[in-house]
Amino acid sequence: MHTLEDCLSPLAQLSQTTAEFDFPRTSLPGHFSHVGPLRRPSKSDHAFNVKPDPERPFVFASFGTLQGGRFNLFMRITRACKALRLQLLLAHCNLLNGLQEEQLRSAGATWVTGFTDQQAAIEKADVVVTHGGLNTTLDALAAGTPLLVLPIAFDQPGVSARVARARAGLRLSPRWASQKAISAALRRLVSEPEFAQQAQRLGKGIAQAGGVSKAARIVLSAVANGPVVKASKATTSPVLFAERQLYAT
Repeated sequence: MHTLEDCLSPLAQLSQTTAEFDFPRTSLPGHFSHVGPLRRPSKSDHAFNVKPDPERPFVFASFGTLQGGRFNLFMRITRACKALRLQLLLAHCNLLNGLQEEQLRSAGATWVTGFTDQQAAIEKADVVVTHGGLNTTLDALAAGTPLLVLPIAFDQPGVSARVARARAGLRLSPRWASQKAISAALRRLVSEPEFAQQAQRLGKGIAQAGGVSKAARIVLSAVANGPVVKASKATTSPVLFAERQLYAT
């Protein structure tokens, strides 16, 4: 193995993104396919017991199962939402303690919980605040919900760059984003319709991408018949290695 390209399958390369969400690519092999998120169909929200006031914008914030302990960042988001009179649901994936939960509620968070029906929360939200995990980001785009992305690690800077390029949301540094900066970003996301329109446009592409069914057909065909087109040596893209982590091989 000599290059990063050697880590990728010579039979089929599947991306959970769509071409519209990805950066322009000029050297993809012929057996590469954008298939969209590999998900079960969305279920009803019968377990979602949060009832947002329809008269006020609703924000859902989560940093996933690995980064949900970011108390100070949650506090800045909470205070920013309070300053704008936004309803806020925080899901910390059981990485905060009871005292921290109470401090967030006292600071203005409308709801604080370990886990929730995330898909239902995303579908009801006017804005999703996330670390830029690919699953949460694609779920938000599929629902047509704009994002405020605060990338922390792994592929998240690459995901946030795609969100910003598509104008489906905004991105800030989680280290340097002040309450004031978060407030300014949230104000734009809830007041400028372009962000939701772009998220909805990408969501339509995700709905048409094929998902699990298309991915299964490609894999079965590749195993039985080999790659549809003989793999060509893809030149290295200037995009960060995080881009490669978006590929399911």
